[in-house]
Amino acid sequence: MAGLMVVTLLAGGGVAAQTLEVGPDAQIDVPGLIELRAAAEEGLAGAQYNLGLVYANGLGVERDDAEALRWYRRAGEQGHAAAQFSLGLLYSRGVGTAQDEAEAVDWYRRAAAQDYAQAQNNLGLMYTLGRGVEVDHVEARRWYARAAALGHPGAQFNLGLTYANGDGVEQDAATAAEWYRRAAEQGVASAQHNLALLYVLGEGVPQDDLRAYMWLNVAAASSGGQLGGGADRVRLEMTLSREQQDALLAQAIACRESMFTDCEPQ
Repeated sequence: MAGLMVVTLLAGGGVAAQTLEVGPDAQIDVPGLIELRAAAEEGLAGAQYNLGLVYANGLGVERDDAEALRWYRRAGEQGHAAAQFSLGLLYSRGVGTAQDEAEAVDWYRRAAAQDYAQAQNNLGLMYTLGRGVEVDHVEARRWYARAAALGHPGAQFNLGLTYANGDGVEQDAATAAEWYRRAAEQGVASAQHNLALLYVLGEGVPQDDLRAYMWLNVAAASSGGQLGGGADRVRLEMTLSREQQDALLAQAIACRESMFTDCEPQ
């Protein structure tokens, strides 16, 4: 019997793609902060969003989630998609404000309508989980598909799950495998693991122990050992020779080092 597929959906987290470049130890000098605040007060949406980032990350100021939310809102109300996504995150988590999942859905939807892939993926999650909206797998799949088409790796994995499980769409292992592969080639460990198990089972792809073992090794490395083990790995190690195992481990290393462009067993 094959091991369990990873069925945990992936959300877009953290602050959205930032127009203000910030690092873990970044700070903003006083003149820069004064200029940024002046531009935000003048109504420039990008500056308002960046000032929200300053407060969210405590850059040159005390961290203040409520103040971050206030500036994100001012930018979001002007149609700034990254600010709208950030508002969705804060409302969904209850950060800087009371948790309000319906409000989160509203802000995710505004950003999603502008093809903001992270918001589209998270909106899909809200429909899958029934958070702030009624459960609607068809609508969830629609938003995952839009984000996946834009290259969002979490959405590609989530879309693979919908096809694997037949949620909101006819069950289709081959399509699930294709979306898992796209996410796997962007480094999503859960997708790498699930793709390996499809090779074990021969579902949606030809049964292939070599590819299965290679992707299990990739998943193990990508997840810090949390994935890629279990009964399937044990069975494969009993089936494959030591030489094959060593070659496939080397291929898994090459796969990751090549940013997933060299992932075919030799």
